[in-house]
Amino acid sequence: MEKKKFEWVEHLGKAFDAFFKDLKGVVPDETYNHLKGSKREMLLAIRSIIDREIERLEKEQKKGKAKKVEIE
Repeated sequence: MEKKKFEWVEHLGKAFDAFFKDLKGVVPDETYNHLKGSKREMLLAIRSIIDREIERLEKEQKKGKAKKVEIE
């Protein structure tokens, strides 16, 4: 199965790049290098949060939990 490319992931990656670019010269070089090196780990952490939320939503859908909507 081919993995779908999500546009928001590309935008998130660009946002991290901009964040690191803005930090350059503001924080000590050692700090900058550590933060820049952690980019992949931060993205993986965000992905794990999103994956868990997707699983929760899928379980709700399988249980047939529907939200009540009032119509006027």
